[in-house]
Amino acid sequence: MRSSRWGWRSGAALALVVGVTAAAQAAPKLTAETPRVDLGEVIAGLAKVAEFTLSNTGSDPLKIEKVVPGCGCMTTSFPETLQPGEKGVVKVTLNSQMLWSGTVEKHVTVVSNDPEQASMDLSLTAKIRPLFTFSPQNPSVVNYKKGQAVKQIFTVTPDPGSGLKITGVAPGASMAEGRILPPEPGDKPGVVRVEVTANPPDGGGDFMGIVPLATTHPSLTVIPLLINAVSADGITVSPSFLYLTGLGTGTKAPPVTTVALFKRAGSFKVLEVKSDNAALKAVVNEEGGAAVPGGATYREISIRYLGGLPKGQISGKITVTTDDPSVPKIEIPYQATIGDVGTF
Repeated sequence: MRSSRWGWRSGAALALVVGVTAAAQAAPKLTAETPRVDLGEVIAGLAKVAEFTLSNTGSDPLKIEKVVPGCGCMTTSFPETLQPGEKGVVKVTLNSQMLWSGTVEKHVTVVSNDPEQASMDLSLTAKIRPLFTFSPQNPSVVNYKKGQAVKQIFTVTPDPGSGLKITGVAPGASMAEGRILPPEPGDKPGVVRVEVTANPPDGGGDFMGIVPLATTHPSLTVIPLLINAVSADGITVSPSFLYLTGLGTGTKAPPVTTVALFKRAGSFKVLEVKSDNAALKAVVNEEGGAAVPGGATYREISIRYLGGLPKGQISGKITVTTDDPSVPKIEIPYQATIGDVGTF
């Protein structure tokens, strides 16, 4: 009997081990046959698709939960399930930007139910060929002081052999104006010079001026000229416009957002900050404001939603009063969407 009892226990233990081993083997397994794709040459501003072949080398169905792109310049499509032994293709569309150039590398993350590898990295590379080159570099950084004109002359050269041309300044300029300058002796065919005059906001601070140029390309009909104007003496507000979303109708977990005020040269104080809506309380964050090495000053304003607004959308402004005589008042517009409780 004793021998029989021990024999039964040994047999049960062996069965348990075999069962555990079988369960471990009966699992999905994600394998990338093409973990890296070289797209070759891509025209700046156009899209190109990379295809990654995946397979399920396990013995249970593989579920691809999501494919997360590493930046907003990519979109993805993928099979949601791969049966054992089945292959599938993850398609990643690289939407290149018009002002890109040179070699770029991008990554996407595949999340699945593979118990040994919950996420997998895939990468793509591309050599971006711009259709136009710019001198100085586009975007261009220009330093300015309040009261000064912000100007930049760009020389725009089409890709040799493309036959493309700049036909003029297109509608849609933002905080800037542009004009095509007359050609000069010795200018090469197709090369144009564009004078961009940026218009600083009344309160000064950093801003971006945009002038769109019309081209003869059938798809890339417009390319932008950008000036990043950097203020030497004004107060920069970031963000300059508040989009407040995810606000609840109640008061549970009131969300907070922060606005930064920055001045590169000289100090300033925030004397008062007011919201035009009682449901949005704006206060100076004393702990978040201080002098910065190099003579700069940084201040923070916290904006807390107190709840109680009905569902819908409202807009208004936060008004900041400072002791800076050149920028005594700053108005920060906002747009708030009230719905389910959340954060912004």
